[in-house]
Amino acid sequence: MRRWTKWTVAALTLALAGCSGALQPREAPTPDGPRAWRAAEGQWLAGQILVGYETDAALARIAQALDGRVDQTLPQIRGAVVTLPQGLEVAEAVARLNRQRPQGLVYAEPNFLRERVAPQPGAFPGDGALTEVAGAPRPAQGAAFSDPLRQYQWALDVMGAEAAWARATGQGSLIGVVDTGMDGTHPELAGKQVTGMDCLTGNRIPPDVDGTLRANTHATHVAGIAAAWGNNGQGIVGVAPEAQVMSLIIFNPTIAGPGNGSGYVGDANVARCILYAALVGPDGVERSGDEAHVLNNSWGGKSYGQTLTNAINAALEAGVAFVVSKGNSGEDEMRDPERLPGTIAVGATMGQDRKTSFSTMGPNISIGAPGENVLSSVPTWLLRPDGTPYGYQYFNGTSMAAPQVAGAIALLRERFPEATPYQLKRLMETTADDLEAPGYDRRTGWGRLNLARALAAPGLPPDGANVVVRVVTGNAGPDGAQIGVPAVDVLLRQGGLDRYFAQTNARGEARFVGVDPGAYEVIATGSDALAFNFRPANRASARGRLTAAAGGGSSELSLELRTQLRVTASWSGSEDVDLLVGEPDGGGGTVWVGQRLAPDFGAFEAGSGPGGSSERYALNETHAPYALYPLGLSAEHAAVAVSVSGVVAQAGAIESYGRWELE
Repeated sequence: MRRWTKWTVAALTLALAGCSGALQPREAPTPDGPRAWRAAEGQWLAGQILVGYETDAALARIAQALDGRVDQTLPQIRGAVVTLPQGLEVAEAVARLNRQRPQGLVYAEPNFLRERVAPQPGAFPGDGALTEVAGAPRPAQGAAFSDPLRQYQWALDVMGAEAAWARATGQGSLIGVVDTGMDGTHPELAGKQVTGMDCLTGNRIPPDVDGTLRANTHATHVAGIAAAWGNNGQGIVGVAPEAQVMSLIIFNPTIAGPGNGSGYVGDANVARCILYAALVGPDGVERSGDEAHVLNNSWGGKSYGQTLTNAINAALEAGVAFVVSKGNSGEDEMRDPERLPGTIAVGATMGQDRKTSFSTMGPNISIGAPGENVLSSVPTWLLRPDGTPYGYQYFNGTSMAAPQVAGAIALLRERFPEATPYQLKRLMETTADDLEAPGYDRRTGWGRLNLARALAAPGLPPDGANVVVRVVTGNAGPDGAQIGVPAVDVLLRQGGLDRYFAQTNARGEARFVGVDPGAYEVIATGSDALAFNFRPANRASARGRLTAAAGGGSSELSLELRTQLRVTASWSGSEDVDLLVGEPDGGGGTVWVGQRLAPDFGAFEAGSGPGGSSERYALNETHAPYALYPLGLSAEHAAVAVSVSGVVAQAGAIESYGRWELE
């Protein structure tokens, strides 16, 4: 005879831990966490997770909690790769750590995968390629660089490169190309490379070698746009012809396959390369002066990664600008890393000074630059039918726009060596040629890059601001302190736009590096948190206001997320049915409470009417955080069989469960 059933509901994300549901709602079914994550295979690397830690001892405890093994550390940001034991899924490992919260855990997340922003290849010079671009100016007479294909580089003329070169050519600047491998033997790049890194293995890449594995032309084209030699009697000239370049290979064709067609090496390895370029450099000595000044990126994905964000923040704080192509979807959307605070998101413009049809839009776009019919270098193994190298090719994409901006930063660093990444970004924005709608718009940002005007600026704008938002539960933990809430989306809104986005770590902290000074509305919203095995109903929000002060200092704000949970069990007739709730006992276990055993963290209420009877449980605002609250039903005191249904009202969402037949 069935007198009792366990009614399991994934608990509240913001103040309660989760558990997967054995009984599903009869309306609007909600997938449990791990199942939803497994359905998204290809978004992360299997068999490992990434964690943030406070101390080496804490890292050992974190790995031990999973019976895992630490295989790689990123000491500059205190991040690590933990290999999981066989049979432990990535989603469950992340959920376990966020439930158990081992001392010293800063975050836990998958090792996410991302994709290359793929441009559209065009024609080769001499094979019917465009010689002029409609609406673009002709090359200036008496040009500073007389390379044979200079006349076809319309982008340099529309940006005013000739006037800019009278002030700087990029001497002393180093551009890191975070991309595929590049052909360092190409005449436009040979002799200007420094030691780079194969991000998959961590091995160093010597200068002047072909690192493409004969698989991709992308990085070679990007590097040529930014920094191809000038007056070398070959082809083209780059925006910053005397700058150096560093190859940082994050796409490797040897690991490409289903779910990872680009061969992305994972967030941990990309973070390793970013830290190498920004903090270490070719000599292997941190902050010795041989590090990169700007990193160019044409890749991204939808997932927010703490490890990747921390590495980018470390680069920004070290004075390294981070340029990212906006994407080629033509849609209004954002991806990481181009939506991260402090980065420079670049859209693509055409010869007529309008947004190209393919350029992705969004509220975070900083600036536009030419990205249509852009001529640059391609690997020397790309051959004509007669066996000679093509050498050069036209491409279309925001991948072609971003290196124009990276090259501009190399020029500006020569002129303003003390400039911060924010000041360089803001200088380009304030000197851009306004396009389309007056002022800032989400199609072209502040306008199209104007090299001449940027290099002619008499000085630098004020520095930006840093913001820290801490999101905590409205109730205290066992030690009486409020507990930080992980995986909460935090938005800084200004002028009706979602200007900046970040997500909280395990301590409830979201950091924004290099944002515009000014007043913001701050919105913290609990995510659906499928990573932590919670239901999408597990949402709550809090709002506040903050003024970010200029000068590079930090402005801070604390927000409380308060939770509401009401559970109702209903049945026909007047039989005695008990609604049971498992409350934490303070020792890691659960004690079942109901009308017959007074609860510690909620209150029960019985009800009856013509339609039948009910019992309700309302969670107190002050309750035990990050604990399991399973639900149960008992008909032990009922004289006859009874049919019971349940309703959970939480964070504004109402879900129906059952019916259950208790005999």
